[in-house]
Amino acid sequence: MHNTYKLMTDPEPTPLEAMKTDGYAMFDRVLPDRLWFERTYRLFDEFVDGLTEESIEDLRAAAFAWLAVGDNDSYYCGVPSSFRDRKGLSGKRDKAYLQWCLEFARSPQFAATTAAQSPAMRELGERLEELESVCSRLYMDVLREIGAEHPEYLALHAEDRPLPIIIKMIRYNNSPGQFATDPHFDKSALSLILNADDHEVRWRVGRGRNCPLSSMFTPMEYPASAEEPNSCVMIPGLCLEQAGVGLPPTPHFVMPVETGDHRHSIVAFLLVPHLQGTDGLDTQAPFVHDILTNIV
Repeated sequence: MHNTYKLMTDPEPTPLEAMKTDGYAMFDRVLPDRLWFERTYRLFDEFVDGLTEESIEDLRAAAFAWLAVGDNDSYYCGVPSSFRDRKGLSGKRDKAYLQWCLEFARSPQFAATTAAQSPAMRELGERLEELESVCSRLYMDVLREIGAEHPEYLALHAEDRPLPIIIKMIRYNNSPGQFATDPHFDKSALSLILNADDHEVRWRVGRGRNCPLSSMFTPMEYPASAEEPNSCVMIPGLCLEQAGVGLPPTPHFVMPVETGDHRHSIVAFLLVPHLQGTDGLDTQAPFVHDILTNIV
């Protein structure tokens, strides 16, 4: 009689283990499908194109008024919900973006703005709440991992309120020959690169603080089917190190926007509540420009 043995493979690394070894962790098929994101980007364009200078200033004032309430400023590390439209500026600055957080979106300060009355913003807000829920679950899994090694870090997050997550929607304008975003480190604790409407993935991540551009890569592809759930990638930022967690930040950048009028993308940033001393953090990532390219 012969014994049979089942071949055992090594267990999959946890997200924290993956970020320690590879600089990123990928979450497969956890996001809505391409059609959902396409509708979301159209809503964002409707919202942006419908804003006036008065409504932009109104939104800005409401965001800062809300940030000043209670400990919101400290809990969100001074990062406000905001909107900017920098159309016409040169190169990588030529973009519009919305920084959104759940608590501000539910606040009386936001409800009183003209922007909140926009039908596009109302539906967009519902979709961003849906994304925030997915991001919260992913972040909590990693926070529990970090908390097992650093209980003092997990204690910073309040149990009776949402995680301090800022979701950023960006519309880059066409800018051949210019990085859409320079090689950089995020200032967040953790970042989730959620989606973009590229035909092929145009962002790149690297390993270590000094990366040759040629070694930076994209660890995922978009699904072939428009109805297949999307994946996302998590990377560490500067504030995790600043908070005493020994996980170095991951450099990344976005290739030039050279086809079509716009490139849309969505990223979610997890902040470190009440973290001080972040103003002097240098987000510029050193890199070796070792490939033949016209990128500047």
